[in-house]
Amino acid sequence: MLLIAHECPTAYIPLVSQYTTLDFAITHYALEDPVYTRMYANRQPWKALILDNGKFELGNPLAVELILKVANYLRADYVVPPDHFEDLGATMRSFDRLSRRKLSPRITLAPVCCGKTPQELAICHNYYIEKGVKVICWSFLGPRMEAIKLTKPDPQVMYHLLGWKGKDELAECFKALLPATRVSIDTSKPVAAAHEGIELSHQNGDVIRGKYRRPPLDTVYLDEKLLLSNIKAFQFWIQAAWDKRNASCEEKGG
Repeated sequence: MLLIAHECPTAYIPLVSQYTTLDFAITHYALEDPVYTRMYANRQPWKALILDNGKFELGNPLAVELILKVANYLRADYVVPPDHFEDLGATMRSFDRLSRRKLSPRITLAPVCCGKTPQELAICHNYYIEKGVKVICWSFLGPRMEAIKLTKPDPQVMYHLLGWKGKDELAECFKALLPATRVSIDTSKPVAAAHEGIELSHQNGDVIRGKYRRPPLDTVYLDEKLLLSNIKAFQFWIQAAWDKRNASCEEKGG
């Protein structure tokens, strides 16, 4: 199972949500924008929601109390605990503190693998496995592909890829995550490209790698035709990489 989410400005959530299989909300956006919050709180009942802690945007994650307040209001399915990008110990301690709290029964924690090296990232992953974590996140900010190759992915775990790092990297991550069968990804790249007026095609998947950040939350002037074209092209790349990985697995008898 492959699930895809696209972060986008508030005004475009209803449109973009028609073309995604997973919702991805960010805590401080929900605190700042009541319309954003209502849209995700009233999402389609079959669609799961990941609530991110906002570390990437803010530089530091918000307080646990604020994250849980938003999580409960949105009825979030997965919550990303506070993480510390290159600090393995601090990240594991943050996860431990939150995991000891009494949470809503519907919430599943989805911690991020952090560390300075692929080896530390792999240690973080293995720590979560030992703790019985059911959803594990890999961020594009670190050497996740190299780290995943040092682990033994658990087929009972859902792996979420935070962000896009290019077609080749995504395909390698998909392959390295075998035998896991549940993988998801969130990215704002097709929206960011539309914001820059760039049309994506099935051939130029890496043209936007690392170049553009998501447009401001209050953006209301995106070209909707270009936006939808970009989303479809982007999802074509993602699905093609996923299908190729699964076909390779079947050929090997996996």
